Amino acid sequence: MSNKIPAVHLVNEGAYLLERTWGGSYEVDGMKLPSSGAVVQDITKVFKVTERRGELLHYADADGSRLTSGDYEDKKTELLAASTEIDDGRIFTDLESEFAWRKFSERWKPVFAPNVIERTPIEVEISEVRTTSGDADITSLWNAPSVHSDSRLYQVMRDGVTARTLREMCAKAELPLDIPTHSGIRFAQISGNYAFSDEFDFKGLPYIGTLAQCKAEKDRVVDAVTRVVRVHIAKKEGTPLRGVAQVILQLRAVQSNLSGVRPKQDTGGSLIAARKAVNEIIESLEKQI
Repeated sequence: MSNKIPAVHLVNEGAYLLERTWGGSYEVDGMKLPSSGAVVQDITKVFKVTERRGELLHYADADGSRLTSGDYEDKKTELLAASTEIDDGRIFTDLESEFAWRKFSERWKPVFAPNVIERTPIEVEISEVRTTSGDADITSLWNAPSVHSDSRLYQVMRDGVTARTLREMCAKAELPLDIPTHSGIRFAQISGNYAFSDEFDFKGLPYIGTLAQCKAEKDRVVDAVTRVVRVHIAKKEGTPLRGVAQVILQLRAVQSNLSGVRPKQDTGGSLIAARKAVNEIIESLEKQI
């Protein structure tokens, strides 16, 4: 087993995170290292502190009289000669011998030199290298210092980003919102209606890419959620549709394309539903002109 202490190299900060997953006592810059670990700039200033009892000097009684350790051992051997050692103690041949030993051991107490404190430098093993992204939603993966900054990999959890964006927008617009505890926002309901398609099913997995790619993906999903919520806000506030005539023309083009599609056995129901939905949208918009 390695005696090296695991550390996380925080590249941008020029520091090391020592995560306390080990025992013992440590000091950094003369201060005790907390049990939760610490961030240090210079690992050469971190020492393991070991304290051991000082050597036995002699024995002494309450009056200050002394016995050398040799004399104490000789007397101890003499007094214990009238006893037999057993698992949980000693058995003496008579009460007088037992009393003499107890009186002797209670009188003479060991005196030690001051405890010896040793400070030894630690050995560090880099278990992870992190860089900061500047964005709380984007975290660094394991990237060695030698990896160019443009090639370092990061990750962004889209479920968390989209859920927070959705909650904030709905709260501000006072729109009723229900987000299940599973599947991210895929089955979230706004004002009692399912609002999102499979596009928002991220399956709880992170998006992994360069910093630029992660930022672009975060912006994309935030924009996608924003566009959905804005439609519900417009519906609530009765916002009139601008350019309605152009929208109708575009929908009629879709309607024409759908009418030329031949249904298959497994898609016929979906095609009929799509045609009906487009027809209803066109009729609804035509009433606004």
